[in-house]
Amino acid sequence: MKKVYLGVFIGINLLFLSACSSPEDEKTVTQGSATAQTESIVESSAENTTESSTVESNSATVDRAEYSANFSEDWNGLTTNINKVVIVELSDDEIEMQGLENKYAVQVYFEITNNSDMDFDTYPDQATMVVEGQQIEAEMFLSDSIGGEILSGVTKEGIVTFSVPKIEDVSNVSNIRLKWSASYDTENYDEDNYKDFDVTFDLTK
Repeated sequence: MKKVYLGVFIGINLLFLSACSSPEDEKTVTQGSATAQTESIVESSAENTTESSTVESNSATVDRAEYSANFSEDWNGLTTNINKVVIVELSDDEIEMQGLENKYAVQVYFEITNNSDMDFDTYPDQATMVVEGQQIEAEMFLSDSIGGEILSGVTKEGIVTFSVPKIEDVSNVSNIRLKWSASYDTENYDEDNYKDFDVTFDLTK
């Protein structure tokens, strides 16, 4: 199931929706800024080298918007970066062909590095997003496997995908809020070893 759906979203625009893209930086639990670049998809096709399938760009999407973000936060050596958000409007044919329920997808590009000497558990692929008054849970089967345990010295990169019922204009989304958690084991019961990330991105052109 995961491979089928990832082929849809990543294959839509391989240049921007690549599971291997590398995020950058910004700040958490507060606010970040982003710049939007938009374009309609009306020509050519993209070959999905990850899943070895080909998707017609003009038949798969109606419109798309790319936001260059620079969110970063270090928590006890666990550094989380988000460098890009992509919003896609899917065509009716693509929705029907893939058996999807929603017309829109929001993809958030994460890079998580454990620079500490201890192991963490972090779950961005189980995040909750708020966009245009809608509370949306992450689609784990449409997202990369970046959640769970991250050992000392390891970097995980990937996309977390949200399937959204309605977006007024993919190129004019004012903000996105994300919430997810992280933790680590400790024998010190007075130590605060659990964190709720709560991040809002103001998306501006």
